Amino acid sequence: MKYDFLVFDLDGTLVDSIKDLTTAANFLRKDYGFEPLSADIVQSYVGNGVRVIVEKAVPDTRGETIEQAVERFNGYYEKCLLDETRPFDGIEEMLKDLQTVKKAILSNKPEKFSKMIVEGLGWSKYFTEIFGGDSVKGYRKPDPKVFFELVKKAGANLSKSIMLGDGVNDIKIAKAAGVKSLAVLYGFTDAKTLQELKPDYTVQKASEIKNIINNNDNGFLAGGAKR
Repeated sequence: MKYDFLVFDLDGTLVDSIKDLTTAANFLRKDYGFEPLSADIVQSYVGNGVRVIVEKAVPDTRGETIEQAVERFNGYYEKCLLDETRPFDGIEEMLKDLQTVKKAILSNKPEKFSKMIVEGLGWSKYFTEIFGGDSVKGYRKPDPKVFFELVKKAGANLSKSIMLGDGVNDIKIAKAAGVKSLAVLYGFTDAKTLQELKPDYTVQKASEIKNIINNNDNGFLAGGAKR
């Protein structure tokens, strides 16, 4: 096996969480007198952590600080984060098939919420570590320090690690850390945007991941060319 430490993004890679994020964002917007946003718009805000979602969702906090707005959002999100969040098709099977391979989650979502989702879905047995955007103080994706700290804590081998995700930051952190990247094209980010970053592998569906990890399939380069 070529890779023995799999680092997964969470939102847009393992789970579709947009409906619950949209619910929290719209409760927040209502507090400040704004009309609701569509799920498509909220989806475009995801990937750089809660603060960025809040800054974009609420352009005017009506005299409150952005930190107060973030606290409001977190309160709403904690109550609804498992209401409609579900695994993407094929994820459950993929995790079972790769159960013997060491795995971790690296998200820009707060660690607390990432763990709540993983535990709520019954996935704790699959992941050695769960890192969020606040796990390494002052650092988050795409800064490679976060990846290095995760590898160290997990007792993994950097040279046999791979980052799997649907976001620009997932590909960028892999390149910055000097590890391979696998872009999932079914997630929140436009496929063309991801392919332009030239990830080492791309997949159209979760069921294709295990073949790449098991080295039964060399995968596809960005743009669809066979490796």
